Amino acid sequence: MNGILGNTRFGEETRRKVVKVAKRLGYTQNLIARSLRTRRTQTVGLVAGNIQNQFFAELSLKLEQNFRKHGLERVLFPGQSWNFETAVHCAFDVIPEVRSAGVDTVIGYNDVAAVGWQIAAREAGFDCPVIAFDGSPLIRARKPAMPYVDLHGDVLAKRAVELLVASIEGRDLGERQALVQPTFVSLPTH
Repeated sequence: MNGILGNTRFGEETRRKVVKVAKRLGYTQNLIARSLRTRRTQTVGLVAGNIQNQFFAELSLKLEQNFRKHGLERVLFPGQSWNFETAVHCAFDVIPEVRSAGVDTVIGYNDVAAVGWQIAAREAGFDCPVIAFDGSPLIRARKPAMPYVDLHGDVLAKRAVELLVASIEGRDLGERQALVQPTFVSLPTH
């Protein structure tokens, strides 16, 4: 089954029949076999801040739900994400665990955690892509550049202040929700 899903040697009708039987039998893809074939585990490591913080806990849960929809696994590991020196130290501590989990990519909950991870991983000889959440000048100034998810904090802050001022002045708040789409930014490497 692992071989038929992405293999073009089999016709569409044969593929449909195999998938139908596999579903009826409750087949699940063997992730180990897939990783041996592709040399990727489809495992994402999340550098968590304080997971007791509701924001980080909810973000982790939502990321995991969406990863699973795309056939990705998540490994959550601790990371200090506000003090740069501590972020590097924490990353060094978990690199052996992350390596043994077969992590392909690391996402830092914020830019300090992501850069701390990247520095520690390079020094430890562990090469895997790192993606940051924020896109602060710290990330944009990295050489090589680090991709990041821009949460558009400037737009969120502007809308929050507009709502606050309208509330203080007793004006109608109008639309109280602002939908801000995050953007994945992959900077050119120089």
